[in-house]
Parts: sequence; structure tokens; C-alpha cells
Amino acid sequence: MQRCKAFKQVRSNPRISNANSSTSKIYMATKVQHSSTDQSQLPLPRSSGSSKALAIYEHDLPRCLVDILFGKELACDTETDGLEFRRDKLRLVQIATRDGDVFAVRNPDAKSKNLRLILEKADIVIFHNAAFDLKFLMWWTGTCLFSERVRCTKTLGKMLGYEASGLASLLKEVLDIK
Repeated sequence: MQRCKAFKQVRSNPRISNANSSTSKIYMATKVQHSSTDQSQLPLPRSSGSSKALAIYEHDLPRCLVDILFGKELACDTETDGLEFRRDKLRLVQIATRDGDVFAVRNPDAKSKNLRLILEKADIVIFHNAAFDLKFLMWWTGTCLFSERVRCTKTLGKMLGYEASGLASLLKEVLDIK
């Protein structure tokens, strides 16, 4: 796991450690990204082998992650205050890589240029209920994704004739994952 100076280990997660390896750790980044922080001192989680990283940032991702995540396949999920994108605030954007690393951005906004750049330049971005997530991302951060790079597990499940609409129930019905 490569780390910058501001990167600190918060705690070990026994669920991940027991499931994958004894070296899995959860890390948390605590710097506010809209400050004049030196980008070279920002957290840089990297996975090696079965080690996973969880990094949480305020407002935006650090610039150093743009180069690492540029052009990759990503999964994305959002958490909001409600269902109306014009009224309810976008509170959290979570991005996961194929390696299992997860990057979360709390309270993203129009100044979240690195988050926007990573999503817009990804090869494929996988959502569950993409219509909902994309409305919030567009309204609150200005992120514009082209439809040929967006995949939606909810829409795909409906197209294949599955009745389940929630991600957990769809995974159970299609792949027998609990």
C-alpha cells in the first residue's frame, strides 16, 4: 500500500481481513480538498494482491488519483438526502475499482473537478439505477457521462426479464449471491 504523508491508518477491518487476507486494511483520508493542500501530501491508496483500500475524502478526490484511475472500469454509487435532485443534496459518491479499492467523496459539489474528470474519462462506469445517480451527479457536480460508457445493473436486469429491482435481490436472483 503506497501512502502519502497525510495518509494514516485508522483501523483494521476484521470482516475483510477474515474473508480475504490478514493484510487488508481500511484507510481514511481526512484532508479537505478545497484547501491549498500540497497534492503530493494527499493520501494515495493502492492495492497489492488481495489488500483493499477505503479512502474517504471531503469535496473532491486528490489529483494523484486521476492518473491512477484514468480510463479504467469503475463502479459508482451515490447517497443523497432524498429523491429530488434539484432540492435534495448529493452527500456521498463512492467509486470502486476492479481491484476492490473504494474511494468515497463526501459532499461533492461543482468544485469537485477531479471526481468529475475521473468519471467522465472512465472506460465504463457501472451504476445500479443509473438514471437516479446521473441526475444527481449532473446537477450537483456537473458530471456529464456519455451513454455508451454507462452500464446500469437495474436496467440490465429488467431487460433480461428478472423481477428483482434492488441490487441485493438482483444479485440473489441472478447469481445466488447473498
